[in-house]
Amino acid sequence: MLAAGVPLAWLALVAGYGRGPGALASTAGRWRWGWALRALPPVLAVAVLGALAMAAAEALAGRAPFGEGSAPAARQAVALLAVVVLTTPLQAAGEEFLFRGWLAQALGSWCARPLVGAVLAAVVSAALFSAAHGAQDPWLFADRFAFGLVASWLVHRTGGLEAAVVLHAVGNVVLMVPAVLTGALARSLEAGSAPPLLVVLDVAALLAVAVLVDRKARAGGTRAATVAR
Repeated sequence: MLAAGVPLAWLALVAGYGRGPGALASTAGRWRWGWALRALPPVLAVAVLGALAMAAAEALAGRAPFGEGSAPAARQAVALLAVVVLTTPLQAAGEEFLFRGWLAQALGSWCARPLVGAVLAAVVSAALFSAAHGAQDPWLFADRFAFGLVASWLVHRTGGLEAAVVLHAVGNVVLMVPAVLTGALARSLEAGSAPPLLVVLDVAALLAVAVLVDRKARAGGTRAATVAR
């Protein structure tokens, strides 16, 4: 259902603005596979280090690092891992195309000044993205809101959705894989709260990704979106 956000966003752009679906992906009018692959290594490295740091913090607090549960049988674990690895990128793309793609462009088009439109789109899309995850405590909402802001920043700095989708997909996979192996997947997906320390660590990891990906984009000549005249 979440992956359906991609065709829905395309349809909204074509029907509402008469623009081709490629305009959602990047300023180049298409999905830039080369840039997405270049953004993957720094995102993956920070995501793994961040997950390890959060697991260590949970262990020091006397809690199970990835949630409590019973480890599944080998065959079930393999099946669940396949589902996670194959479908999570589609889920992430659906959310990013909907919130940081169509919604952000729609909100930005309301403003005469591009910079004002970019800020409005980032804040509103991050708030709606966080709220769309259902009941949650303020810390978990803040964590998701911070993710939304960083994703919007990456979209504008790199001129496309690729880095945001990679960040979203990798972050989810890195957290879900150990949850599968420990039998805590269902509980982790239903979580409605987050310890403050974990939120701080996650936000720090998001900021590190933002800096590293931005530097890689600049070094590789990736074109940023224009948000000011």
